[in-house]
Amino acid sequence: MKVHLLPRHQKTQKATWRQLNITALKDPGQRKEFQALLYHALQQVSTADDISIQAHWEQLKSTVQDTCTHNIGFASQRNQAWFDANDAQIRNLEWKCAAFITW
Repeated sequence: MKVHLLPRHQKTQKATWRQLNITALKDPGQRKEFQALLYHALQQVSTADDISIQAHWEQLKSTVQDTCTHNIGFASQRNQAWFDANDAQIRNLEWKCAAFITW
């Protein structure tokens, strides 16, 4: 009889992705400023032939992400206002649910 023991599975924490605040780009002034900063940042990216394609893509990705982060920032939570506006209704429903459970 052979017994095989599997290694213990370690749970890894999922990466959280933060969304950029793209609604800020609806403002024409903010959009022009972002375009100018992105254009200037992309001019600084080296186009040397001695680097690999993967390294060039990583450089391009980090340049765009850094420019977006510094200029437009990250989106804030959107659902908080809904909970605050309907707090009385939510409490009423919770009370009804608790009354039904005890009945």
